[in-house]
Amino acid sequence: MEILLVDDDSVDRAVIIRTLKKSNLAVNITEALTVDQGLKLNSEKVFDVVLLDYNLPMRDGIEMIVEIRSAPQGSSTAIVMMSTSEDEEIALECIKAGAQDFLIKSEISEKN
Repeated sequence: MEILLVDDDSVDRAVIIRTLKKSNLAVNITEALTVDQGLKLNSEKVFDVVLLDYNLPMRDGIEMIVEIRSAPQGSSTAIVMMSTSEDEEIALECIKAGAQDFLIKSEISEKN
């Protein structure tokens, strides 16, 4: 499974990568720190899933969702928005923009 992880926080990225690698999934994870880096990588390679932080420097995750969904190949990519915020309005805004799911970062863990 090809995963694009877009998050500017190195600790959060490390936790997510460690959790994914503990799963039984065969994953190849590509990392980006900004929306612009993520969009560039997404245009160069097809990803099965984009794990996207809501709060990023310069541009937020919703802007990236909108750009991915407007690209010809963007409709087949699953997008999961992640945030430290538990604000339901933010979650709804992300889903309306085209995310399949919204995860609170503190709840991301390996399920046994």
